[in-house]
Amino acid sequence: MSELRVGWIMPPFVHELPLDAVSDDEAGQELYELSQDLLPGSSQDDQLALAQLLGAQLIELKSADGIYAGMCFLEVEGIDTLSTVLVTQFAHDLDEEDSAEQLLRTVETAYPHDEVFPVKLPCGPAVTRVAQVPVSVRDADDGGTADLPRGLLQTYVPLPGTAELLLFELSVFTPQGWETHSELFAEILRTIDWATDMEIAQYTSAHQPAVGVVPQQRVETGPATTPFG
Repeated sequence: MSELRVGWIMPPFVHELPLDAVSDDEAGQELYELSQDLLPGSSQDDQLALAQLLGAQLIELKSADGIYAGMCFLEVEGIDTLSTVLVTQFAHDLDEEDSAEQLLRTVETAYPHDEVFPVKLPCGPAVTRVAQVPVSVRDADDGGTADLPRGLLQTYVPLPGTAELLLFELSVFTPQGWETHSELFAEILRTIDWATDMEIAQYTSAHQPAVGVVPQQRVETGPATTPFG
């Protein structure tokens, strides 16, 4: 990992998932308890189905060495909607002077059938991909697996002065929630910020006991689009 201290602000209604659970059993139990809290009036089968869906996302993130996993459960016009936010950090071989253009070409080449476009965040240039990608979940009735369609937003954010980037990924599992959850995702992206240990120490020394805040600037998210047909 880089020497930068990278952070972002998550709304309080986005629930962090147990990415650091020491075992699959522990993670499964925490996810089931979270599902019970979120669906108190639902059947046990529905609660288990939600826990299994979140578990599939958690497995995906762990396999990619993820650093954050969260879920958001919102009611939109009387309909329960669900999304997850996953964050990974990994190395790249882009030239820093032309990283934004190279990243755009790389993502376009990797996903030729998806919509890919550049974005300008307060923290710098990034690239977003929009797609519809299924996620496999276990059927509670027969024990088999089924593919659940999900709208996918991925935003690649290069970290300055490093050979690393952050990948923020939003998965939305109900078409009715796409607009609301993608707007929430844009709000999260605009809070991304970073600093070196030295910069943090200098700021803290000069501003005690003030608390720094991330400037709330507008995010250019490109054309309004949805992966749900």
